[in-house]
Amino acid sequence: LGPWDGMIRFISEAPNLRSDEDVDALLQRLTAIKASLAENDRRLGVVVIDTLSASIPGAEENSGKDMSLVLAAIQKLAIDLQVCVIVVAHVGKDADRGIRGWSGQHANADGVIAIHAPREDGTRVVEVMKVKDGESGEKFAFGLDVVNLGEDDDGDPVTTCVVADRVVPIETKRARPPAGPGAQAEMLVKAFERLE
Repeated sequence: LGPWDGMIRFISEAPNLRSDEDVDALLQRLTAIKASLAENDRRLGVVVIDTLSASIPGAEENSGKDMSLVLAAIQKLAIDLQVCVIVVAHVGKDADRGIRGWSGQHANADGVIAIHAPREDGTRVVEVMKVKDGESGEKFAFGLDVVNLGEDDDGDPVTTCVVADRVVPIETKRARPPAGPGAQAEMLVKAFERLE
């Protein structure tokens, strides 16, 4: 069933968000999971797509034509299931430019949170890059502390990590928002086209 007495469910194979057939099949599976949770007075609240690149095989990530269809599929999942959809995406070669690929990804998102590469001491800084109808710029930091759980049958150490609060380094610079001046206008046009 998954961790936490079935509260977390996994679908191991990545869907192809460019395929209507795959999106419909994913929607059916998630609808069944939603019904299963409801039988135990629980609800499906969050769907995580990890990672975006694994779920868009063959797509041209810099193409508004390709990526707007992918974003429409994600929006369909969110609306039909009445859930928050979190998409794990990667930055490009220049991390300060934000999400890799078409700038409309940033423009279309209700929120964007960036986890910056770990510093030398292992501190990772998390920055709220965008909040729809809210204020961005909030930062917090964390580290992963190694905890020894014991030894395996061969006497080798068995370890895990726990998240530990850290102080945000003062010199951490704020990344520039990647959306260009035309990205939001382009998304608005696409939204109106879908209404026709």
